[in-house]
Amino acid sequence: MKNKIFVLISLLLSSLFSNAQNRYVLDLKAQKWELKPSIFYIAKIVDNRQDKKNAGEALVGEKIVPIFFPQSLEVDLKNFLDNSLEIDTTAIPLTLSVEKFNLKETGSQSNHKASFNFQVKIYKEKGEQRFQLYESSGNPYFSMHGPFPNPHEKNVASALKSTLTSFNDWINKNADIPPL
Repeated sequence: MKNKIFVLISLLLSSLFSNAQNRYVLDLKAQKWELKPSIFYIAKIVDNRQDKKNAGEALVGEKIVPIFFPQSLEVDLKNFLDNSLEIDTTAIPLTLSVEKFNLKETGSQSNHKASFNFQVKIYKEKGEQRFQLYESSGNPYFSMHGPFPNPHEKNVASALKSTLTSFNDWINKNADIPPL
């Protein structure tokens, strides 16, 4: 009986380990950016990607596997931004629309590259109308030799921080535009 239980537990654990090796779950950890927007806050994230099945591909061991969000793009990015930015909910609520979000890792463990092809738009919503205020896109990457922890998370965090910092600078200079 003990042998059957041991075999069952071993099979269960090997199945869980095998499944973990066949996917990469994006783990965006909150960062404390020294960015406190005074005019706006991101009230909502919208996923407008054409292909929503996953977030891209990562190198795990020597195998390319799909990247997934723990919950969803909207929930995970909103949680990340809420915990990385100083938020003033008395400011103007804006929507961050994600048009492209594609992480990709190529190469081998000894020499690999992680890139992030993204496009986001920032909107002000008034009733049923949406007024686009800002757009940012890019394809930042890391080239790595040997193991490198969390390259995809670093790419996403730096791209979002750069985008929101640039938007904050722009909106502070243009706070009188009509949709605001």
